[in-house]
Amino acid sequence: MRSHVVEREVSVWVLQAMENACEYDESLSHVLNKLLWLGNVALVGGAVRDFVVGNTPRDLDFVVEAPEARIAAALGPLVTGRTRLGGFRARTLGREAPFDVWPLQSTWMFTKRPDMLQALFNYPKTVPYSADSGVVSLTSGQFYGNGFLDTLTTGVLKLNVDRFGLEYLESPERVDGLLARSLELCARYSYQIGPCVAKALYDRAEEGLTRESLAYAYFKTYSRTLSWSWREFLPEKLCLALSW
Repeated sequence: MRSHVVEREVSVWVLQAMENACEYDESLSHVLNKLLWLGNVALVGGAVRDFVVGNTPRDLDFVVEAPEARIAAALGPLVTGRTRLGGFRARTLGREAPFDVWPLQSTWMFTKRPDMLQALFNYPKTVPYSADSGVVSLTSGQFYGNGFLDTLTTGVLKLNVDRFGLEYLESPERVDGLLARSLELCARYSYQIGPCVAKALYDRAEEGLTRESLAYAYFKTYSRTLSWSWREFLPEKLCLALSW
């Protein structure tokens, strides 16, 4: 865990990491330059966190302030399909893992919250967890986050939104998949569960959430299974409430 992180340091680390990635993969550099001609391009999500803590991200997620059709044209034959929530999935010859590109206005929560101004500085408010809320503009170098720096320095994982505006998730299974994600983050990065995350788990336990249903929801949401001890990262009181 970084003992003290400031916004400027995050921007410098991430921009340097992206510069290194583009030097390694010229086709990634080429496509990002094409996207930058369309509008503001930002790296978002887990890759920002991983670059800051010195890990290699499993994948890269970008949002672009540009129309979907123009983004599709810029990506061209690199597009291999669409993501589960509608972004473009693309792949270059220099990267084993694909990368995802989203028109900012088509990111999932903005489509559910027409009352929210669709601007890059608001994007972190649409992300469920503080640890995933980092955004660095590749255009301006500006950093945005919603509890991101606090989680890096304190190690406490926070739920970013009021019960995640959980009504927008549309089904208990989606809520459970989101809560399983919190346990994965705690396991992978040694975070502590914050009070809002714990309360959401308590609330779902009272509604009948079990270990098995949470594991199933995670698999349905992320198409992969969990491989770590559940109890190790949960307060004893919460384990008892969940009958684990």
